[in-house]
Amino acid sequence: MKKKITAGLALMLVLVLAGCSNLKLTTTKTTYKPSGMTAVVKGTASSGADLTYQIGKKTSKVKNNHGDYVFTVPASNVQQTVKVKAKSAGKTVTKKVQIKKVKPLGSYAMLTMKYSAILQQMHLTAKALPETVKPGIHDLIKTDSYTIRGNIQNDQLIGATFIIPTKALKQKSAQQEFGTAFSVFSSTVGADGEKVFKEFNKQTKNQSKGQTTVKEISSNGVHYNIGFSTTTLYMYITK
Repeated sequence: MKKKITAGLALMLVLVLAGCSNLKLTTTKTTYKPSGMTAVVKGTASSGADLTYQIGKKTSKVKNNHGDYVFTVPASNVQQTVKVKAKSAGKTVTKKVQIKKVKPLGSYAMLTMKYSAILQQMHLTAKALPETVKPGIHDLIKTDSYTIRGNIQNDQLIGATFIIPTKALKQKSAQQEFGTAFSVFSSTVGADGEKVFKEFNKQTKNQSKGQTTVKEISSNGVHYNIGFSTTTLYMYITK
């Protein structure tokens, strides 16, 4: 009986050690290109392993969804190295991936000044951009008609997103409020706001039922990508 118990414990120990030695961690790519304001990193890991990712000195937890994981990294004007780690039973596996740098829309401070100057010059009452913001992705302006979300890194506005409730597109006052802010913002980043807004209206009117994206709109090196959900329209603005 004692021999059977000893043999059973030995077998369990072998299985545990085998499990530790087989700690897995993969990434779908070694280099990721941001889309919109973020890069999406995906991969697989041993189910039950604790997952984290590190950029510089900052470490963040990642949810392990039964062996799959996904997290987003804000785009930046410098290339970023991301360390993904899986830990289990005292063992650690690390993978490194690169996030490609992107061209920023411009200096956040300069764009804020230009945005305010256009509002004053045209005697508009639309909300101004905040003069100072912390690094990261934040809502810069939020109204019932639209939200302007920005990604600020290294004092640069890396990208922006206009978020519009689809119900606002059916209200004349909301359309005007959004249209004004959109045109001013487009002019601020160097695009032809009037031209882009006309193309935007054309594409949204011709949108097929069930379609969730439309063709990219470009003006003077500024790119607009539009996505839809059942309740919201998203317009991603990048260079």
